[in-house]
Formats: sequence, C-alpha cells, structure tokens
Amino acid sequence: MGTVATEVIIILLLIAINGGLAMTEMAVVSARRAGLRQRAETGDRGAEAALALAEEPGRFLSTVQIGITLVGILAGAFGGATIARTLAATLDQIPFLARYSQSVSVVLVVVVISYLTLVLGELAPKQVGLKRAEEIAARTARPMTGLARLTWPLVRVLNLSSNGVLRLLGLGNLTPEKVTEDEIRLLVRQGTTAGVLEPIEEEIVTQLFRLSDRTVAALVTPRPDIVWIDRNDDLEQRWPQLLNSEHSRFPVVDGDLDNVIGVLRLKEYLRRRHQEEGVTLDAVLQPALFVPETMPALALLERFRTTASKMALVIDEFGGLVGLVTINDVVEAIVGDLPDSAGDSEAVARADGSWLIDGSFPLDEFQEMFNLRELPEDVAESFQTVGGLIMGGLGRLPATGDLLEWRHLQMEVVDMDGRRVDKVLVTPRPLHEE
Repeated sequence: MGTVATEVIIILLLIAINGGLAMTEMAVVSARRAGLRQRAETGDRGAEAALALAEEPGRFLSTVQIGITLVGILAGAFGGATIARTLAATLDQIPFLARYSQSVSVVLVVVVISYLTLVLGELAPKQVGLKRAEEIAARTARPMTGLARLTWPLVRVLNLSSNGVLRLLGLGNLTPEKVTEDEIRLLVRQGTTAGVLEPIEEEIVTQLFRLSDRTVAALVTPRPDIVWIDRNDDLEQRWPQLLNSEHSRFPVVDGDLDNVIGVLRLKEYLRRRHQEEGVTLDAVLQPALFVPETMPALALLERFRTTASKMALVIDEFGGLVGLVTINDVVEAIVGDLPDSAGDSEAVARADGSWLIDGSFPLDEFQEMFNLRELPEDVAESFQTVGGLIMGGLGRLPATGDLLEWRHLQMEVVDMDGRRVDKVLVTPRPLHEE
C-alpha cells in the first residue's frame, strides 16, 4: 500500500510541475510588456527576468518544452503500473470483470492520469496564467531562468533546430508584429465597454489618432476671417471690433497680411498702457510664429509647447499667408468644440433628417459623420473643408442654390459669404437609392 501511495504522490507532483510550466509559459507570453517594465522600474527583479525571457521567446519556449518533456518521461517511467496492478487485484474479486481486470485497470489508470494532467497540468494553470499574467510571470521567471541555465546545451540545440525549420518555411526573417492603431482603438473600446474608461476618454483617444493624420491646413482659420491690426491703426477706434471678436491675440501687420510684423496680446497691451505713459504698439509686440500648412498637427502642438506661443501664422509654399491656427484650435480638435458666447454649431441636425453644416466644417469629420469610405481623389487631396468639397465637386466657384450629389448625400449651397461657402444643406438618402 505504501508503494501505491508513493506512486500517487509522485504522479500528482509531476502533474503539478507540468502545470507550473504551462502556467509560466502562458503568463510570460501574454503579460503586457508595459506592466512588466513598470514593475521592473520599482525594483522587481522577477519582472526584469520576465522581460528578458519575453525578449528571447525561442530560448524561453525551448526551456519550457524541455521541462514538460522531462515530466512526460518521468510520468511514463512510473506510469501508474503499481496502481494498475493493485486495481486489477481488486477487480479480480468481481466475477464478471475478473477476466478483463488487467486491461480495465490499465485503461482506468491511463484515463484518470490523462484527465488530471489535462485539467490540473494544462487547462487550469494556463487560465490562471492568462488572468494574472504579470504577477505570475514576475514570480516564476527567475526559477525558469535557472532552469534555462541548467539545460542550456539542450536549449541551444532546440532553439537552433526550430530556427532552422522556420528558415526552411521562409519565416526566419519575420519580425514580431507591432501593435497597430486599430488594435489600440479596439482595446480602448473594450475598456469603455467594461467600464474601465469613460466615454469621453475613448473620444479623446480617437480624436488624438485622427489629429495625428491631419495637417495644420485642416485646422486653419482662413485668411478672410482673420481679425488683424495695422501698426498705424488708431486702436481707440478699433476697440469695439477687437472686443467683439472674442480673440485675445491679433496679428499686427505693416500694410497688409503679407507683411506680418508680430503678434499683439491684448491683455499685455492694456496692462502696459495702464502702467506706462505713451506705450507704443511696437513695444509690446511678440514675435510671430510662422509654420507651413503641410506641418503635421501634432508637430504644431509640440512647437506651441516649446516656444510658449499660442498662435501660429500659416504660410503656403510660395510664402503667402493662408490663415492662422491657435492652440485652442488644436485643443478643440482633441476634446471637441469649446463653448463660446456665440454658441454656433458647425453642424446642426434638422427634424427632417437633413443637416445644416458650416462650409468650414472639417472634411475628415464630415466623412466620418456620414460614413463615407472615400471621397473623390482630387477633392481628398486638395481640400480640407466641406466648402472645398463643394468647390472641388462642381469644378468652379459655387453659388447659392448649387447642388452636388456624392454617394448617398445631396448637398445644396444655401448661403455664400462672398466667394466662400458659408452654409450647406446635406440630405442623406437611403443607401438603396444610390
């Protein structure tokens, strides 16, 4: 009986070792690298070891496989033979089973050991390793590193052999897949669904990805809409216009917008005028920040941060001023429109299902709003606003009443501001009518 108990203990111990190896394998493979690095930065040496194993997956997996193979060999050596003989002796006492006692006992022992190995040595440990990956990887990585050192000749041979097979299959030079933007979006969406993230946080992440694909030209306030000051202006007469504009900074020019000499911060000018007699406009001007319209929007945000500027003047390839961008424009592109006293929305839904949209509404947001997978090539490459879409689609300057149809949308110009499209009525049609 003592021999049977010893064999049972050995088999259970081997199953437990197999489970530990399987759990470690799953934990190290599935652990988030960022989480392990964070643990390592706090002095967790186990996390450092786990990161080292994750950086060499071939060596790590070879070590795990050696351990599992050794467990399998030992399990085969014991194999429950003593248990089977003891069970067969018991079955001999049952008349209708006596004839088959040896076969039945062997089958029963094999089935039970296999079941326990699958459940306790594979499935359950792997699920635990998956659910608590970082913690378990940090705890088991150092023993696994020790096993790798003990078995390094075998690990080396197995690693070289597996790499050779990969090369034969044409997979030898493959680099690990990088995390894609779509995968990050999916993770953020799952986090929102699970309640880990707030919907506004998901929206901000989405807007940041969108901003990374946009240039300064997509955020610009066009030249005709700029409120500017001539250095020779009488500011006393300009106060009503400047205050009603609700801006705090204004380009200062010498003659026209093609000769900007600086930026006036209205609050600073008023403070200086209160403290000093006869302060001039030129004395309080700040240097103007000029950027190309092709600059990435995120690069502009970095320029704002490093230069402490809050406004950038946007120029085209010929050096002409096309508009300006403020830090508020960039922030609004991330968090959405900030409220102001005007309260005007760029897109207003109407009761009949149509939309009244400002001509300066960003084209990429318009495309997402109406689920347009593509735009006409010449329009997508040349224009940044809905007004530009109308102009590009018509091939001429628009006029009030002009109609443009694209996919399932009918767009009507309902108001012009000079030569600029001011308002567009967009009427979606059922998709089957396309």
